[in-house]
Amino acid sequence: MDSIPCEMSKLETNLARRAEQYFSENMRVIKAHHNDCNKKIIVEEGGIPPLLKLLKEASSPESQIVAAIALFNLGNNQERARLISDELGVSIIVQAFGRKSPIRVRIAIAKLIGRMSEFDPVSQEGFGRENVIQPLVTMLSFETFVDDDKLESVSSVLDKGKPRD
Repeated sequence: MDSIPCEMSKLETNLARRAEQYFSENMRVIKAHHNDCNKKIIVEEGGIPPLLKLLKEASSPESQIVAAIALFNLGNNQERARLISDELGVSIIVQAFGRKSPIRVRIAIAKLIGRMSEFDPVSQEGFGRENVIQPLVTMLSFETFVDDDKLESVSSVLDKGKPRD
């Protein structure tokens, strides 16, 4: 009987830790989107490697999306896109994209690939070397169920979700 309260305590502690981590990840996304000063602080404080690790190793799609969005927000100039690339970001991003992840995760990663390629020629070359173009085109050519009864192409979903800078 005594082990049940102990197990509940462990479960509560684990849930609290995961909730705190999720909140922390979301705050990093919010701060990264807010302004260039926050982006600079995130980079200076070593925020890129944990975001790449989260993108690569997270078990929940929500965490992967949070990481991809934060990296997308950080990668809006050549310098920061290159910093992401320098942290082995290109291969990590391609690996995360290539997994059998839910489509919403792959869409967030596709946006990240596009952003980094747009601002940094080195990242663009790296994605080319990793042969990410064919999987991107393949993903964009398929149809996907977005809502229960509504069929939309992935490209139309991408257009709807374009961030406003």
